[in-house]
Amino acid sequence: MGRDSFLTAYSVIVCLVLLVLGGHFLLYEEWELPPQPPLEQRWAGEIPFRTEPSQSVTVTYTITYNWTWAGITSSLDGTHLEIHDRRAPANTFEVREYDIGCYDATAMTENASYAVRVYSPSGELVNEAQCEGYHGICWLIEEPGTYRIVVTNPSPFETLEIVGTFQFTRNRFYRPYARFGYVIFSLALVFPLGALIRKLKRH
Repeated sequence: MGRDSFLTAYSVIVCLVLLVLGGHFLLYEEWELPPQPPLEQRWAGEIPFRTEPSQSVTVTYTITYNWTWAGITSSLDGTHLEIHDRRAPANTFEVREYDIGCYDATAMTENASYAVRVYSPSGELVNEAQCEGYHGICWLIEEPGTYRIVVTNPSPFETLEIVGTFQFTRNRFYRPYARFGYVIFSLALVFPLGALIRKLKRH
């Protein structure tokens, strides 16, 4: 094998190794709690209500970002909850965050069945479930605003008693070696570039 052939093969091997390492470091991510989270701990306040036969009850769940304070408020009758968070989720290559809203419903009426539907602030149905007894339903908070949880009692005779619990959780995924991956990818370009320069010099 000649010197040029050896250098070409060596450059290809090194380039492939660097590309694999760079891809690994770029894609590797870890789950972690956000720094100084204002509302990442789940809030579990029991909200009881009654649904008459063949009727529905709407419970609202509002998330607002970029306020000057972070906190949680609820109505006196427990039909709506407001969550104020100072900071919207980050969405960069190195940091990816998203918020999850959950509603856990427990039927106090024996052998009760009911339907739960969740609507986004724009009116889109984001999740639904047919439930019996206890059931939890979660959805991705893709836009701030008021989410409507509609609980329907299909029974034509029996009143449905429900105790509902709201939960709010922020999830954070961080790529700690993303910048290192960029450096390795840059180094991977050096070898084929050097081979191209040597080839051009010979001609």
